[in-house]
This record gives sequence, C-alpha cells and structure tokens, in this order.
Amino acid sequence: MKMNPLVIFKALADETRIRLMNILSLSELNVYEITTVLDMGQSRISRHLKILAESRLLESRRDGLWVFYRAARADDPAEAGSGYAAPAALCRELLENEEHFEADRARLRAVISARGKEKAMYFEDVAPEWDDVRKKLVGSLDAAGIILPLIEKNRIIADLGCGTGGLLEQIYAQASRVIGIDSSDAMIDVARNRFAGKERAEFRIGELEHLPVRDGEADVAIISMVLHYLDEPARAIEEACRALRGKGSLFIIDLNSHSDERMRTVFRHRRLGFEIDEIKGWIKAANMDIIKAEQLPAAGALTANFFHAVKVQ
Repeated sequence: MKMNPLVIFKALADETRIRLMNILSLSELNVYEITTVLDMGQSRISRHLKILAESRLLESRRDGLWVFYRAARADDPAEAGSGYAAPAALCRELLENEEHFEADRARLRAVISARGKEKAMYFEDVAPEWDDVRKKLVGSLDAAGIILPLIEKNRIIADLGCGTGGLLEQIYAQASRVIGIDSSDAMIDVARNRFAGKERAEFRIGELEHLPVRDGEADVAIISMVLHYLDEPARAIEEACRALRGKGSLFIIDLNSHSDERMRTVFRHRRLGFEIDEIKGWIKAANMDIIKAEQLPAAGALTANFFHAVKVQ
C-alpha cells in the first residue's frame, strides 16, 4: 500500500519530527537514546514518535521493557519496486548535508560511540571468565556437537564473534583452517593464547557488520550467541553470506525471544532474543536457502534458535 502524500507532509510539518527522522534514518534507537540525542523530555518525544509511526514513517519494535524506533524501510518487495523511496533512504538523501541538523548527527555519533565503548569494557572485564559466562546462557546446549556432524572435513571454518575461541577449539581437528573474528581485543588475546602453536588457526579483530574477510574466503561460517549484541544483526548475516563460497554453510545459534531483562543489565545484550521467523527472513534476504531451523533448550527457561543455511550460487 502506497503512502498518502498528504499524511506524510502533515507529519513532517514540524521541526522536531524532522529531527527525529534525521537521526532515525541513520540508526535504530530506543526512547532513552532518542531523548539523549535531541535533549528533550520523554513525553514530548513520545508524542512526536506516535505521529510519525501512525503516518508509517517510522517502524517500532518492542523488546522486553524497551521500544526501539527507526525510519521505515522498503522491506516489502512491492513497495521497493514502486518507484517511491523508503522514508529511511529519502531522509538520508535530503538531510545528510543539511548543516542545521549536523548537531543532532554529532550527538547521535557520540551516543553510538559510548554504547560501543561500554560494550568493549564489558567484554574486556569478562574475557578471562568468558567460557563460564556463556554457560550461564546456553546451559547444556552443545553447539559443537550440533554443528560438527553437519560439516565436511578439511574445510575453512570462520567463527564470527568467536569470543575466546572455545567453540573453534572443539572444531579445530576437523578443519583445514579456522578463522576467529571478534570485535574485542581482550577476547582475541585469550583466543590466540589458547591456540598458541597451532598453525592452522588465525584470529582477526573486526565487527561482524563489516567482516575483515575476502569474498568467498570460508567454506563454513558460524554465528553462535552473538546476534543479540549487535545493532544490525541482519547486516551481520549479509556479511557472513558474502564471506562464504557458493554452497557454503552458515550456522546460527541465538536466544529465542524472551523477557528476561537481566540479559540486558547483567550481560549487556542489545536484544532480548529473536523470533525464529525474524532470523529466517534475514537469512533468505541474504540469498541463502534454509536447510534446518529448530528450537533447542538453553539455560533455565531460555530457549535457543538453531539454523543451518546454504549460500545460493
């Protein structure tokens, strides 16, 4: 369904709402982050967010006690081919060079930077005990035991968000080479020490949304219990697909959607898990065929989603 131009122009006939579209076309933010960037009270911000959402200029998603907003995207193929730019793309094009809104963009960059620094400090602190921390989330779930039978021997295996290398250590004997990638220097340091003297292992610092790998470098990619930390999990799946050769396999394990806010406050999760269909959609959008998707028990009342997908040639 096409957007009504009269509704759109009426919704945008306010400086605060234009400022909101400016920052939300660049990043998904929760209400607290929005109030920080625009330096306004929550009640005022909420009123304008409601108008934009009702005009279909914004998308929102509830995640536990938090609500996240972003400018609407043309995820619907019918809309994507309609000749109309999605609000997110349109706002970036119209506003990115407007100096009047640069102060908001600067504060947005500061909020995103502070979020990244907080996450980096957390991983630096927990790196020495990371294996024990993971057990508190996955319980008896055996990622290596699930994945190994599905991988042919002598393949190049990349663990994206490898942490301290515990999963790669269990897979190493079956691989011709393993590549561990993580954004945390502290995690990578522990992983390198763990693999000292093993020539078929290498570790790289990098973000999953911008992987430091060549196109088609790996035969197998694994993203295990990582997506919930990311701002753009769909982008990480796209990058994993790029890193795979044709018919290469991608394995994803992550928490199913839940409401345990401790995961955010104690373990610094950005998202409280995912609906299984949400990740399925991202995998398909990345041009991959889903071979298997199922739910598995994790720690306590938590469950995890497991996916096996193959890159379409």
